[in-house]
Amino acid sequence: MNLCRSATCHKQASCIVRPEETSQLQRLVQRLVENDVRFAVRSGGHSPNLLAAAIEDGILIDMSGFDEVTIDKDNGVVVVGSGQRWGDKIFPALTAEGLMAVGGRVPAVGVGGFLQGTGLSYLSGRYGLACDNVKNFEVILSDGSLVNANTDENPDLFKAMKGTGNQFGIVTRFTIYTYPLGQIWGGQKFYGPEQLPALLQASLEFQQNAALHDVDASIMLLYFPTGPDAGGVLSMVYLKPEANPPAFAPFENIPTTDDNTKIQSLTSMIAGAPVPPNPRWDWWNVNFRPTAAIYDHFQPLLQGQPVETISSVKNSTIAVGLNSIGPNVIQRGIDMGGNLLGNTVEAQTWFAINAGWANAADDETVHTAGGELIRQMRDVTIKEGEHIEWLFPNEANHDQQVTGSFGVQNVEELRRVRDKYDPQRVYQRLLPGGFKIPGS
Repeated sequence: MNLCRSATCHKQASCIVRPEETSQLQRLVQRLVENDVRFAVRSGGHSPNLLAAAIEDGILIDMSGFDEVTIDKDNGVVVVGSGQRWGDKIFPALTAEGLMAVGGRVPAVGVGGFLQGTGLSYLSGRYGLACDNVKNFEVILSDGSLVNANTDENPDLFKAMKGTGNQFGIVTRFTIYTYPLGQIWGGQKFYGPEQLPALLQASLEFQQNAALHDVDASIMLLYFPTGPDAGGVLSMVYLKPEANPPAFAPFENIPTTDDNTKIQSLTSMIAGAPVPPNPRWDWWNVNFRPTAAIYDHFQPLLQGQPVETISSVKNSTIAVGLNSIGPNVIQRGIDMGGNLLGNTVEAQTWFAINAGWANAADDETVHTAGGELIRQMRDVTIKEGEHIEWLFPNEANHDQQVTGSFGVQNVEELRRVRDKYDPQRVYQRLLPGGFKIPGS
């Protein structure tokens, strides 16, 4: 059984059910609906958001029994069960065949939440978001029927399911595209806290140049403002076996405290990525067009009261993350048939705050402080005229209005699709977790 990564979303379910056959899950959905029973669905359990993969006084459906991994090289796809985690079987199996899919950047991330929460990958610069690389959703609707959603069958449902969570049904299997990939160059570079200004400047240069023109290059910068591990961790990936490619030149002369970059498989690189061990987590997201003026605000914000409050909590960790997004990440989704996410084709930064701690007594303190820090960051992006209203579902907080950020027309279409395929609104009423479609 897959457990929740964060204790913040541990709940006492009335019963845990682990189906292994699609027909079992179909009958279960029918019984839940007939008896008006609340439920939750867990794939990998990576999200710390309340009720994202847990429930109290309801039925928890554990999807770990859906663990299929079937590679179809002739058709360039892999079929994966929605209970799989990327690092368990999928990445090793694909790597052995010289292939890769647009999958998670952490091996323990589950397939279901990642693919249905948009999914940002080290391959996204070239191939787009993970949800746009799904060829087919096999999904159980609220009446227990099993349907396929793709460009030919139920195409409106197919488009609506890309990145919008489990609002329309329970996915049992995903058919996703695969791409040839051999050795890559990548890993992590580590920096002292005094290098933050240089790292921000280099990140800006990367987005203004490499992210626009070299789709094989991607970075993710994590910065820890306090504690014994204060400093930066830069994950870098180049989808070719070329050490120190020109795309990463802006970072070349910044002194490091450690450096494990090398030519290796992407699977090996992801498996070695550091993950802080804190048992409780919370996270938030805000997005913007990157400018020097916005990055000038970082140092003062990271020395402010919200960071002090979180840092004062016993055994706490706080990390701010900058995901550098090139225009092709969004354009690729349009080229693949489109979605209803409403993001714009432009260079942007997806900014995340990740807070970890140990004790349940500190949950509210950390949650309030993290929410205040993201509000302050949002105010900065609005003041500088570079704010992007769209929110990244995989890193947004349960307090944030994610689906509403997709735009009025897209929300209206999501409502139409919901009312067509789930007229009783089962997945809105009985499945309380996730980012719901706003309004009636």
